[in-house]
Amino acid sequence: GLILELYYRKGLTMRQIGRKLKDRDLSESRISQIHTSLTLKMGKALLARQYRAVGEVPPDGDTLYYEVMATRLLRAMGVKVPAPGVDDMVG
Repeated sequence: GLILELYYRKGLTMRQIGRKLKDRDLSESRISQIHTSLTLKMGKALLARQYRAVGEVPPDGDTLYYEVMATRLLRAMGVKVPAPGVDDMVG
């Protein structure tokens, strides 16, 4: 979540994030790989939330993990998000 926060909220480049996290020994390319992985997971989780919001089952049965991660990341970025999988299924 820290990489996404630094990239989207603080507006840092991958290189700047690498410098900021130098104690973790992450290269610019590794930062980029992590960023891509996180955004793909968030996209998958958000898609799962959309399916559940209309009462449908997402195509991939193992999406709760991604929903939880997306919720944590969005909350870390200051977005108010209901609990994953609970509020979306009520209704």
